[in-house]
Amino acid sequence: WARLFPVSAEIIYSNFAAIIAALAAGWAWRLPNTPKWRRATLATLLGIGSAIAILWPLLAIGLRPPPAGGNVWFKGVAKQTSWATCSPAAAATLFNAEGIEVSEAEMIPLCLTDYAGTPTLGLYRGVKLIASRHEREVDLLQGGLPRLIADNDWPVLLSVRLPFGVEEKAARQNFARWLKSLWFAPDVLKHYADRADRLAGMYLPYWTFDCQTQTRYTGQRGEDYVVNESYTVVENGHHVTKTRAVTKTRWYSASGTVSNSFDDLLIEATRSLRPDKLRVLEPWDVRLLVPYDDKYLSGFRTETYAVGVKEGYQQAKGRMEPVIESAIRSDIGGDRQTIQYTNVTYQNPTFKHILLPVWISAYRYEGKLYQFLINARTGKVTGDRPYSTMKIALAVIAVILFVAILFFFAEK
Repeated sequence: WARLFPVSAEIIYSNFAAIIAALAAGWAWRLPNTPKWRRATLATLLGIGSAIAILWPLLAIGLRPPPAGGNVWFKGVAKQTSWATCSPAAAATLFNAEGIEVSEAEMIPLCLTDYAGTPTLGLYRGVKLIASRHEREVDLLQGGLPRLIADNDWPVLLSVRLPFGVEEKAARQNFARWLKSLWFAPDVLKHYADRADRLAGMYLPYWTFDCQTQTRYTGQRGEDYVVNESYTVVENGHHVTKTRAVTKTRWYSASGTVSNSFDDLLIEATRSLRPDKLRVLEPWDVRLLVPYDDKYLSGFRTETYAVGVKEGYQQAKGRMEPVIESAIRSDIGGDRQTIQYTNVTYQNPTFKHILLPVWISAYRYEGKLYQFLINARTGKVTGDRPYSTMKIALAVIAVILFVAILFFFAEK
Protein backbone atom coordinates (compact mmCIF):
# COMPACT_ATOMS: atom_id res chain seq x y z
CA TRP A 1 0.00 0.00 0.00
CA ALA A 2 2.85 2.38 0.66
CA ARG A 3 3.84 2.01 -3.00
CA LEU A 4 0.38 3.12 -4.13
CA PHE A 5 0.07 5.97 -1.62
CA PRO A 6 3.58 7.01 -0.48
CA VAL A 7 2.48 9.29 2.36
CA SER A 8 3.13 9.17 6.08
CA ALA A 9 -0.59 8.74 6.84
CA GLU A 10 -0.75 5.52 4.82
CA ILE A 11 -1.56 3.57 7.99
CA ILE A 12 -4.85 5.50 8.09
CA TYR A 13 -5.64 5.52 4.35
CA SER A 14 -5.11 1.79 3.93
CA ASN A 15 -7.37 0.90 6.84
CA PHE A 16 -10.21 -0.67 4.86
CA ALA A 17 -11.96 -1.83 8.01
CA ALA A 18 -12.98 1.78 8.60
CA ILE A 19 -14.24 2.18 5.02
CA ILE A 20 -16.21 -1.08 5.13
CA ALA A 21 -17.74 -0.17 8.50
CA ALA A 22 -18.74 3.27 7.20
CA LEU A 23 -20.36 1.76 4.07
CA ALA A 24 -22.15 -0.78 6.24
CA ALA A 25 -23.46 2.06 8.43
CA GLY A 26 -24.96 3.75 5.36
CA TRP A 27 -26.46 0.46 4.19
CA ALA A 28 -27.92 -0.16 7.68
CA TRP A 29 -29.61 3.26 7.64
CA ARG A 30 -31.35 2.43 4.36
CA LEU A 31 -32.54 -1.05 5.32
CA PRO A 32 -36.07 -1.55 4.00
CA ASN A 33 -38.94 -2.68 6.23
CA THR A 34 -36.96 -1.98 9.39
CA PRO A 35 -38.04 0.30 12.24
CA LYS A 36 -36.20 3.60 12.33
CA TRP A 37 -34.85 3.04 15.85
CA ARG A 38 -33.26 -0.26 14.79
CA ARG A 39 -31.70 1.33 11.71
CA ALA A 40 -30.40 4.23 13.79
CA THR A 41 -28.92 1.93 16.44
CA LEU A 42 -27.18 -0.31 13.92
CA ALA A 43 -25.89 2.62 11.86
CA THR A 44 -24.60 4.35 15.01
CA LEU A 45 -22.75 1.25 16.21
CA LEU A 46 -21.17 0.73 12.79
CA GLY A 47 -20.24 4.41 12.65
CA ILE A 48 -18.56 4.16 16.04
CA GLY A 49 -16.72 1.04 14.82
CA SER A 50 -15.55 2.94 11.75
CA ALA A 51 -14.24 5.82 13.91
CA ILE A 52 -12.43 3.40 16.23
CA ALA A 53 -10.84 1.65 13.23
CA ILE A 54 -9.60 4.99 11.89
CA LEU A 55 -8.21 6.12 15.23
CA TRP A 56 -6.93 2.71 16.40
CA PRO A 57 -3.22 3.38 15.62
CA LEU A 58 -3.41 6.33 18.03
CA LEU A 59 -5.76 4.69 20.52
CA ALA A 60 -3.44 1.68 20.80
CA ILE A 61 -0.67 3.92 22.11
CA GLY A 62 -2.96 5.15 24.88
CA LEU A 63 -4.16 1.67 25.79
CA ARG A 64 -0.70 0.09 25.49
CA PRO A 65 1.77 2.82 26.50
CA PRO A 66 5.08 2.55 24.64
CA PRO A 67 8.49 2.15 26.31
CA ALA A 68 10.32 5.42 26.93
CA GLY A 69 13.24 4.43 24.71
CA GLY A 70 16.71 5.86 24.89
CA ASN A 71 19.69 7.17 22.99
CA VAL A 72 22.29 4.41 23.43
CA TRP A 73 24.75 3.77 20.61
CA PHE A 74 27.42 1.21 19.85
CA LYS A 75 29.67 1.60 16.81
CA GLY A 76 27.04 3.55 14.88
CA VAL A 77 24.16 1.24 15.83
CA ALA A 78 21.25 2.41 17.99
CA LYS A 79 20.76 -0.20 20.71
CA GLN A 80 17.14 -1.04 21.42
CA THR A 81 16.26 -0.49 25.06
CA SER A 82 13.35 -2.94 25.16
CA TRP A 83 12.16 -5.92 23.15
CA ALA A 84 9.34 -3.83 21.62
CA THR A 85 11.54 -1.06 20.16
CA CYS A 86 13.58 -2.92 17.55
CA SER A 87 11.95 -0.98 14.67
CA PRO A 88 12.56 2.52 16.11
CA ALA A 89 16.16 1.55 16.92
CA ALA A 90 16.67 0.19 13.40
CA ALA A 91 15.21 3.39 11.90
CA ALA A 92 17.50 5.55 14.06
CA THR A 93 20.48 3.47 12.88
CA LEU A 94 19.44 3.93 9.25
CA PHE A 95 19.20 7.71 9.62
CA ASN A 96 22.48 7.88 11.52
CA ALA A 97 24.18 6.14 8.57
CA GLU A 98 22.76 8.89 6.36
CA GLY A 99 24.07 11.66 8.61
CA ILE A 100 20.71 12.44 10.24
CA GLU A 101 20.84 12.47 14.03
CA VAL A 102 17.76 10.95 15.61
CA SER A 103 17.39 8.69 18.66
CA GLU A 104 15.38 5.56 19.35
CA ALA A 105 13.28 7.57 21.85
CA GLU A 106 12.39 10.14 19.16
CA MET A 107 11.39 7.43 16.68
CA ILE A 108 9.07 5.57 19.09
CA PRO A 109 6.08 7.97 18.92
CA LEU A 110 6.65 8.68 15.22
CA CYS A 111 6.53 4.95 14.45
CA LEU A 112 3.38 4.49 16.61
CA THR A 113 5.24 1.94 18.73
CA ASP A 114 3.52 0.57 21.83
CA TYR A 115 4.65 -2.07 24.31
CA ALA A 116 3.47 -4.81 21.89
CA GLY A 117 5.76 -3.61 19.10
CA THR A 118 5.61 -1.49 15.94
CA PRO A 119 3.16 -1.90 13.04
CA THR A 120 4.87 -2.10 9.64
CA LEU A 121 3.10 0.99 8.30
CA GLY A 122 3.86 2.73 11.60
CA LEU A 123 7.57 2.21 10.89
CA TYR A 124 7.02 3.59 7.39
CA ARG A 125 5.26 6.60 8.93
CA GLY A 126 8.18 7.37 11.24
CA VAL A 127 10.78 7.00 8.49
CA LYS A 128 8.72 9.11 6.09
CA LEU A 129 8.25 11.95 8.62
CA ILE A 130 11.96 12.20 9.51
CA ALA A 131 13.01 11.93 5.87
CA SER A 132 10.61 14.72 4.89
CA ARG A 133 12.00 17.02 7.59
CA HIS A 134 15.45 16.65 6.01
CA GLU A 135 14.20 16.84 2.42
CA ARG A 136 14.93 13.20 1.72
CA GLU A 137 12.90 10.68 -0.24
CA VAL A 138 11.95 7.21 0.99
CA ASP A 139 12.26 4.35 -1.50
CA LEU A 140 10.70 0.94 -0.94
CA LEU A 141 13.08 -1.76 -2.15
CA GLN A 142 11.60 -4.86 -3.70
CA GLY A 143 13.10 -8.32 -3.39
CA GLY A 144 14.04 -10.76 -0.68
CA LEU A 145 16.96 -10.54 1.68
CA PRO A 146 19.27 -12.76 -0.46
CA ARG A 147 18.86 -10.39 -3.40
CA LEU A 148 19.53 -7.32 -1.25
CA ILE A 149 22.64 -8.97 0.15
CA ALA A 150 23.87 -9.85 -3.32
CA ASP A 151 23.23 -6.33 -4.63
CA ASN A 152 24.63 -4.34 -1.72
CA ASP A 153 26.97 -6.73 0.08
CA TRP A 154 25.51 -6.00 3.49
CA PRO A 155 27.11 -7.57 6.59
CA VAL A 156 24.39 -10.08 7.42
CA LEU A 157 24.82 -13.21 9.53
CA LEU A 158 21.70 -15.35 9.63
CA SER A 159 22.00 -19.09 9.21
CA VAL A 160 19.25 -21.26 10.68
CA ARG A 161 15.92 -21.08 12.47
CA LEU A 162 13.43 -23.25 14.34
CA PRO A 163 9.88 -23.12 12.94
CA PHE A 164 6.98 -22.34 15.26
CA GLY A 165 5.55 -25.58 16.67
CA VAL A 166 2.91 -24.24 19.09
CA GLU A 167 0.04 -22.22 17.65
CA GLU A 168 -1.24 -19.09 19.38
CA LYS A 169 -4.39 -20.81 20.69
CA ALA A 170 -2.38 -23.61 22.32
CA ALA A 171 0.08 -21.06 23.70
CA ARG A 172 -2.81 -19.19 25.37
CA GLN A 173 -4.05 -22.44 26.91
CA ASN A 174 -0.58 -23.14 28.32
CA PHE A 175 -0.48 -19.61 29.70
CA ALA A 176 -3.85 -20.14 31.42
CA ARG A 177 -2.64 -23.39 33.00
CA TRP A 178 0.55 -21.66 34.15
CA LEU A 179 -1.47 -18.90 35.85
CA LYS A 180 -3.62 -21.46 37.68
CA SER A 181 -0.53 -23.32 38.92
CA LEU A 182 0.98 -20.29 40.68
CA TRP A 183 1.08 -20.42 44.47
CA PHE A 184 -0.12 -17.39 46.45
CA ALA A 185 -1.49 -15.79 43.28
CA PRO A 186 -4.60 -13.57 43.49
CA ASP A 187 -7.83 -15.51 42.80
CA VAL A 188 -8.82 -13.20 39.94
CA LEU A 189 -5.55 -13.89 38.12
CA LYS A 190 -6.88 -17.03 36.45
CA HIS A 191 -9.21 -14.83 34.38
CA TYR A 192 -6.37 -12.73 32.99
CA ALA A 193 -5.36 -15.28 30.35
CA ASP A 194 -8.32 -14.12 28.26
CA ARG A 195 -7.50 -10.45 28.84
CA ALA A 196 -3.81 -10.67 27.90
CA ASP A 197 -2.92 -8.76 24.79
CA ARG A 198 -2.68 -10.71 21.56
CA LEU A 199 0.38 -12.91 21.56
CA ALA A 200 3.18 -11.68 19.33
CA GLY A 201 5.33 -14.23 17.53
CA MET A 202 9.00 -13.35 17.66
CA TYR A 203 12.31 -14.91 16.65
CA LEU A 204 15.07 -14.31 19.19
CA PRO A 205 18.77 -14.49 18.27
CA TYR A 206 21.03 -17.09 19.87
CA TRP A 207 24.52 -18.43 19.38
CA THR A 208 25.25 -22.14 19.61
CA PHE A 209 28.77 -23.36 20.28
CA ASP A 210 30.37 -26.76 19.71
CA CYS A 211 33.68 -27.50 21.40
CA GLN A 212 35.88 -30.23 22.85
CA THR A 213 37.90 -29.49 25.97
CA GLN A 214 40.94 -31.12 27.59
CA THR A 215 41.48 -30.07 31.22
CA ARG A 216 44.55 -30.84 33.29
CA TYR A 217 43.99 -30.51 37.02
CA THR A 218 45.54 -31.00 40.44
CA GLY A 219 43.61 -31.33 43.67
CA GLN A 220 42.89 -33.57 46.60
CA ARG A 221 40.64 -36.55 47.23
CA GLY A 222 39.04 -36.85 50.64
CA GLU A 223 38.01 -40.22 52.07
CA ASP A 224 35.79 -40.19 55.11
CA TYR A 225 36.16 -42.52 58.09
CA VAL A 226 34.28 -42.71 61.38
CA VAL A 227 35.78 -42.74 64.90
CA ASN A 228 34.15 -42.87 68.31
CA GLU A 229 34.91 -39.97 70.64
CA SER A 230 34.17 -39.60 74.34
CA TYR A 231 32.61 -36.48 75.76
CA THR A 232 31.18 -35.40 79.11
CA VAL A 233 27.80 -33.84 79.86
CA VAL A 234 25.98 -32.86 83.05
CA GLU A 235 22.74 -34.71 83.73
CA ASN A 236 20.79 -34.22 86.98
CA GLY A 237 23.81 -32.57 88.57
CA HIS A 238 26.20 -35.41 87.69
CA HIS A 239 28.96 -35.62 85.09
CA VAL A 240 28.21 -38.38 82.61
CA THR A 241 30.63 -39.70 79.97
CA LYS A 242 29.18 -40.61 76.60
CA THR A 243 30.50 -41.56 73.16
CA ARG A 244 29.55 -40.33 69.73
CA ALA A 245 30.49 -41.16 66.14
CA VAL A 246 32.53 -38.44 64.45
CA THR A 247 33.27 -38.33 60.71
CA LYS A 248 36.82 -37.37 59.76
CA THR A 249 38.53 -37.14 56.38
CA ARG A 250 41.89 -38.35 55.10
CA TRP A 251 43.20 -36.28 52.18
CA TYR A 252 45.29 -37.60 49.28
CA SER A 253 46.85 -35.73 46.35
CA ALA A 254 45.12 -36.16 43.00
CA SER A 255 45.86 -35.06 39.44
CA GLY A 256 44.82 -35.99 35.95
CA THR A 257 43.15 -34.96 32.71
CA VAL A 258 39.46 -34.96 31.81
CA SER A 259 37.80 -34.55 28.42
CA ASN A 260 34.44 -32.97 27.71
CA SER A 261 32.43 -32.52 24.54
CA PHE A 262 29.93 -29.68 24.17
CA ASP A 263 27.34 -29.71 21.41
CA ASP A 264 24.94 -26.86 20.61
CA LEU A 265 25.59 -24.96 23.83
CA LEU A 266 23.06 -22.10 23.72
CA ILE A 267 23.94 -18.49 24.50
CA GLU A 268 21.35 -15.70 24.32
CA ALA A 269 22.32 -13.02 21.79
CA THR A 270 19.63 -10.57 22.93
CA ARG A 271 19.82 -7.93 25.64
CA SER A 272 16.13 -7.01 25.55
CA LEU A 273 15.07 -9.98 27.69
CA ARG A 274 16.61 -11.34 30.88
CA PRO A 275 18.79 -14.44 30.37
CA ASP A 276 17.39 -16.12 33.50
CA LYS A 277 13.87 -15.87 32.07
CA LEU A 278 14.96 -17.21 28.68
CA ARG A 279 16.81 -20.15 30.22
CA VAL A 280 13.61 -21.26 31.94
CA LEU A 281 12.27 -21.91 28.43
CA GLU A 282 14.98 -24.51 27.75
CA PRO A 283 15.46 -27.13 26.42
CA TRP A 284 15.18 -26.29 22.71
CA ASP A 285 15.06 -29.06 20.11
CA VAL A 286 17.92 -27.60 18.12
CA ARG A 287 18.34 -30.88 16.21
CA LEU A 288 15.35 -29.75 14.14
CA LEU A 289 16.90 -26.49 12.94
CA VAL A 290 16.20 -25.67 9.29
CA PRO A 291 18.16 -23.45 6.87
CA TYR A 292 17.40 -19.75 7.07
CA ASP A 293 15.00 -18.27 4.53
CA ASP A 294 13.55 -14.80 5.06
CA LYS A 295 10.17 -15.83 3.64
CA TYR A 296 9.58 -17.95 6.75
CA LEU A 297 9.81 -14.85 8.94
CA SER A 298 6.79 -13.18 7.34
CA GLY A 299 4.33 -12.17 10.04
CA PHE A 300 6.84 -12.51 12.87
CA ARG A 301 9.16 -9.98 14.43
CA THR A 302 12.85 -10.78 14.34
CA GLU A 303 15.52 -9.29 16.55
CA THR A 304 19.12 -8.94 15.40
CA TYR A 305 21.86 -10.08 17.72
CA ALA A 306 23.11 -7.60 20.34
CA VAL A 307 25.71 -9.93 21.87
CA GLY A 308 28.62 -10.47 19.49
CA VAL A 309 30.13 -13.86 18.82
CA LYS A 310 33.29 -13.13 20.84
CA GLU A 311 31.31 -12.07 23.89
CA GLY A 312 29.00 -15.03 23.38
CA TYR A 313 31.99 -17.40 23.27
CA GLN A 314 33.22 -16.06 26.63
CA GLN A 315 29.74 -16.62 28.08
CA ALA A 316 29.76 -20.14 26.63
CA LYS A 317 33.04 -20.83 28.43
CA GLY A 318 31.32 -19.72 31.63
CA ARG A 319 28.54 -22.27 31.05
CA MET A 320 31.16 -24.96 30.36
CA GLU A 321 32.93 -24.39 33.69
CA PRO A 322 30.47 -26.20 36.00
CA VAL A 323 30.33 -29.16 33.60
CA ILE A 324 34.14 -29.37 33.54
CA GLU A 325 34.29 -29.02 37.33
CA SER A 326 31.78 -31.85 37.75
CA ALA A 327 33.89 -34.07 35.47
CA ILE A 328 37.02 -33.28 37.51
CA ARG A 329 35.29 -34.11 40.82
CA SER A 330 34.02 -37.36 39.35
CA ASP A 331 37.54 -38.20 38.15
CA ILE A 332 39.08 -37.41 41.56
CA GLY A 333 36.56 -39.67 43.28
CA GLY A 334 36.36 -40.21 47.02
CA ASP A 335 33.85 -38.68 49.40
CA ARG A 336 35.10 -35.10 49.09
CA GLN A 337 37.16 -33.21 46.55
CA THR A 338 39.11 -29.98 46.36
CA ILE A 339 40.34 -28.54 43.06
CA GLN A 340 43.52 -26.48 43.33
CA TYR A 341 44.55 -25.90 39.71
CA THR A 342 43.04 -26.31 36.23
CA ASN A 343 44.28 -25.65 32.70
CA VAL A 344 41.59 -25.91 30.02
CA THR A 345 42.38 -26.33 26.32
CA TYR A 346 39.49 -25.56 23.96
CA GLN A 347 39.70 -27.61 20.78
CA ASN A 348 37.91 -27.09 17.44
CA PRO A 349 35.37 -24.49 18.60
CA THR A 350 32.61 -23.76 16.07
CA PHE A 351 29.48 -21.64 16.26
CA LYS A 352 26.15 -20.98 14.54
CA HIS A 353 23.82 -18.00 14.65
CA ILE A 354 20.25 -19.24 15.06
CA LEU A 355 16.77 -17.85 15.57
CA LEU A 356 14.45 -19.44 18.14
CA PRO A 357 10.67 -18.79 18.23
CA VAL A 358 8.74 -17.47 21.22
CA TRP A 359 5.29 -16.13 21.87
CA ILE A 360 5.53 -12.96 23.91
CA SER A 361 2.95 -10.66 25.46
CA ALA A 362 1.87 -9.04 28.70
CA TYR A 363 -1.11 -8.62 31.00
CA ARG A 364 -2.06 -5.91 33.46
CA TYR A 365 -2.98 -6.53 37.08
CA GLU A 366 -3.80 -3.66 39.44
CA GLY A 367 -2.17 -1.19 37.09
CA LYS A 368 1.15 -3.05 36.80
CA LEU A 369 2.40 -4.68 33.61
CA TYR A 370 3.56 -8.32 33.77
CA GLN A 371 5.42 -9.78 30.80
CA PHE A 372 5.44 -13.46 29.91
CA LEU A 373 7.18 -15.68 27.36
CA ILE A 374 6.18 -19.00 25.82
CA ASN A 375 8.52 -21.43 24.11
CA ALA A 376 6.86 -21.68 20.69
CA ARG A 377 8.26 -25.20 20.22
CA THR A 378 7.29 -26.85 23.51
CA GLY A 379 4.70 -24.50 25.01
CA LYS A 380 6.70 -23.98 28.20
CA VAL A 381 5.75 -20.70 29.97
CA THR A 382 7.73 -18.29 32.10
CA GLY A 383 7.18 -14.73 33.18
CA ASP A 384 6.57 -12.24 35.94
CA ARG A 385 3.70 -12.81 38.34
CA PRO A 386 1.92 -10.95 41.17
CA TYR A 387 1.47 -12.25 44.71
CA SER A 388 -1.58 -12.04 46.93
CA THR A 389 -0.61 -10.27 50.16
CA MET A 390 -3.76 -11.60 51.78
CA LYS A 391 -2.95 -15.25 50.93
CA ILE A 392 0.62 -14.91 52.19
CA ALA A 393 -0.59 -13.29 55.44
CA LEU A 394 -3.17 -16.03 55.98
CA ALA A 395 -0.52 -18.72 55.33
CA VAL A 396 1.84 -17.12 57.87
CA ILE A 397 -0.97 -16.89 60.45
CA ALA A 398 -1.90 -20.55 59.83
CA VAL A 399 1.72 -21.66 60.39
CA ILE A 400 1.96 -19.60 63.60
CA LEU A 401 -1.30 -21.10 64.89
CA PHE A 402 -0.16 -24.63 64.01
CA VAL A 403 3.15 -24.16 65.85
CA ALA A 404 1.35 -22.64 68.84
CA ILE A 405 -1.04 -25.63 69.03
CA LEU A 406 1.85 -28.10 68.86
CA PHE A 407 3.69 -26.19 71.59
CA PHE A 408 0.54 -26.12 73.76
CA PHE A 409 0.01 -29.88 73.58
CA ALA A 410 3.72 -30.55 74.02
CA GLU A 411 3.63 -28.60 77.29
CA LYS A 412 0.66 -30.69 78.46
